[in-house]
Amino acid sequence: MSEKSLGLLILAISIVFLAVQLSGPVLSLLAVDMAETFLPGSFAPGTSQATQKAAVGVVKQTGTINSVFEVVAAAVLSLLAIRFRHKSLLLIGVGLVLVSAIGSFFAPTLLTLRFSLPWKGLEP
Repeated sequence: MSEKSLGLLILAISIVFLAVQLSGPVLSLLAVDMAETFLPGSFAPGTSQATQKAAVGVVKQTGTINSVFEVVAAAVLSLLAIRFRHKSLLLIGVGLVLVSAIGSFFAPTLLTLRFSLPWKGLEP
């Protein structure tokens, strides 16, 4: 492997790692705003503070679901790494991170966001 391709590989892995690790803190920081966006009825005038906190809790469950999916994906990828080439698994993982980022950006509902977010955990 040449120095140039090794440098590009390290750059690509660094960008993917940053994209994967960034979703946790962003989800925590923007949980209230996401709850207002995806569950607007919980923040309507006259609703209790408990209802608003429950909506934020529902949004924060997305991070828990994502973590569980990452553990399952890691177990599956460890089995796949024995059978397939690492380079093809890395490329598939990077592609799924891209699909996850685009799907999360354009998610019209909380359910769609929950479905598209976990695919980011599939890079080896």
